[in-house]
Amino acid sequence: MTEYFIGLTLESKLRFLSKHILIDEFKWVNDPKLWNKYGSVKFSIDKYVWKSENHWDRSSGGIQHRFDGFRKISFTYKTSTEFGYDYLYVRVNEKTVLKDSGGVGWRHFEYEVGNAIEDCLVEIFYSKDCCDSHGSDTVWLKDLRITATSMVDLGLSLLHQFASKDGKPPYPKIKTIAGKSESINSIDKLKDAGISYNLSTINTSYYHLEEHYMQAYYSSDPHGYIEVPLPDGYNAVMVEYGNWYDWSGARVHLYIGGKEVKTLGDNHGAATYVGQYEPGDTLKITEDGIFWIKAIWVKKQ
Repeated sequence: MTEYFIGLTLESKLRFLSKHILIDEFKWVNDPKLWNKYGSVKFSIDKYVWKSENHWDRSSGGIQHRFDGFRKISFTYKTSTEFGYDYLYVRVNEKTVLKDSGGVGWRHFEYEVGNAIEDCLVEIFYSKDCCDSHGSDTVWLKDLRITATSMVDLGLSLLHQFASKDGKPPYPKIKTIAGKSESINSIDKLKDAGISYNLSTINTSYYHLEEHYMQAYYSSDPHGYIEVPLPDGYNAVMVEYGNWYDWSGARVHLYIGGKEVKTLGDNHGAATYVGQYEPGDTLKITEDGIFWIKAIWVKKQ
């Protein structure tokens, strides 16, 4: 339920840990529209610094959002004065995990759960618990990150998803932007999805098989590839792919609009690319050995 997560550019990456996606994308998590979905926003944001807006006596208010597969929240924060009147609260599924006040300098906070929580309500809010006015009656937070396993809450839309030999897709509950349930792991399914290709072999057990990834290559020259038209109405793409071929010189190349944007060396493992594209661009993955592909997502940025 990610990114959800906060960064300044599309060059932010998704990292992988224990087969869960850690979403560290600043911009998408710091979009007030994300947090405004389930209630009124009582924080303003400027240059990725959140600032409480309600300052009257005994007042409270903040931001909230429901995440699927919530795992962790972290940020840096400060309150306005050394007096304990202006509180910053964080609640996770109605459990208070932070209540702090009286700090002038920046401090770090993080809270992590052992197992991902589905349909998890995260609330961040300011509370003025006294009638007196001290300092600026304000709390601030920055460097907000949410770690979750869901992409949809970040505004990402699934273009295509692939599968290993068992046919089990990585996101079985999510349909593509064309409204289809996909599990691409064969030539026929590539054709049905409108994906161009030059491949001789898919998901052979002779080489490494990674769960939820389609493994593919062409057995001789020219090099194997798939090429996917990127849809109009969006301008950002995220690709989950990888290279587990342990052979010197076995590289995987990623092209957007005919320009190579990333190269994976041999035995690199899982990787994620996030970047922008122009109308009419295609996404192409080629191999100097074998490539693995998991999913392609798009977003209007």
